[in-house]
Amino acid sequence: TSCEGRKWHFAIMDGCTNKNIDADPTTVTVYDSLEDCCNVRFGQLDGCVKNDVCATTDRPTPTPTNEPTLLPTVGPTPSPTEEPTPSPTNSPTPLPTPNP
Repeated sequence: TSCEGRKWHFAIMDGCTNKNIDADPTTVTVYDSLEDCCNVRFGQLDGCVKNDVCATTDRPTPTPTNEPTLLPTVGPTPSPTEEPTPSPTNSPTPLPTPNP
């Protein structure tokens, strides 16, 4: 259906929308305009949940890249430190130490 010929209806997931009706069209209330749908379903246009599938956007979604942008590393990470950290003690030190 072209955008000019679309009617509005209410859908739980979309609010007032002009996308194709997924349910049985005989059980769906159809509105001539977004304003009509919003006024009936929300009492006003302000705060109306809406999904206009024909609306244009100022910032379209950018085209995705054709390939990943980051290259994998050539080799493994550098070797571990020469002196590993000491094993934990069974009890804490009585006073703070000057260096860790």
